[in-house]
Amino acid sequence: MPKDFEQLLGEETRTALTQRRSELSRCRTLCRNFQKRWRSARGTVEDLRTHLRGNHTTLGKEIHPRRFPRILAGDRQTPIAADRSGRLEFARWLTEPTHPLTARVMANRLWLWHFGAALVARTDNFGLLGERPTHPALLDWLSRRFIDSGWSIKQMHRRIMLSAAYQMDTTHNEAAFSPIPTTLVVATQPPPFEVEAVRDSLLR
Repeated sequence: MPKDFEQLLGEETRTALTQRRSELSRCRTLCRNFQKRWRSARGTVEDLRTHLRGNHTTLGKEIHPRRFPRILAGDRQTPIAADRSGRLEFARWLTEPTHPLTARVMANRLWLWHFGAALVARTDNFGLLGERPTHPALLDWLSRRFIDSGWSIKQMHRRIMLSAAYQMDTTHNEAAFSPIPTTLVVATQPPPFEVEAVRDSLLR
């Protein structure tokens, strides 16, 4: 468009354009101010105290210094600095290569998305009340590869989809299925399709 295209517009259109530009400038200023306020709106960093009878206005003794779950991280933990909220430390702890859960949970969900059945049936419960993995060695192998790839979900998708298990025939075969419902059969599992994928395939 020519640089002086506004001169080619009618008076009413030029007035509307000026108003829109003024509104856009005002919105940008409000957004910048909001971001500044949001960044500076941190509360005071402190250890939690007991809420007596569940009332947050009636505080008792401090429960414990801020730290990660002892059942996973143990008792020997590096203390969180008094001036730190602990969020960054928590994120780094979750993604440590030695962390027992994060990579396994993600690998299990990726397997579920591709095969329609997870290695651990209850994807939201890896605790004692959950179910044990049908193929623990496979789950550990996938989680190890996930960590080694730099937590790359894209590489995990590629690894699973290029596997022999994923490329097996999806024709239903009664003889291939175990009568035990807790046993996962990785073969002959039809790859699941979401509604959007089905719609796109029909419109082609």
